[in-house]
Amino acid sequence: KQWYQRRVRGAAPEKKALTSKLAGMDNPLLKFKNTDSWSCEACMLSNPASLAKCQACETAKPAEKPAPATVNPLLAFAKKEGWTCDTCMLRNDSSADKCPACDTVTPSSA
Repeated sequence: KQWYQRRVRGAAPEKKALTSKLAGMDNPLLKFKNTDSWSCEACMLSNPASLAKCQACETAKPAEKPAPATVNPLLAFAKKEGWTCDTCMLRNDSSADKCPACDTVTPSSA
């Protein structure tokens, strides 16, 4: 039992060191990506970047995809315009004069 505990305890620092080393890195596989070529979506052949069609199947080179827009994921939780029903806690549009869930009248019109 003691041998097992020493063995498990001894392995943990190595694992932590490796995990922390990888956490600070970008994707390590990106260094192998060839930017001078493109892969055909139809036949998966790697073609030189200068070609507009695939050498094997003549499928057109795919258009460059624009970088995805960065959206703050916390905006989904941002307070939106409107009012919260005091009865059922449903968030309602500011133009609603009563709650569609429980028919409670808007606090401002009461």
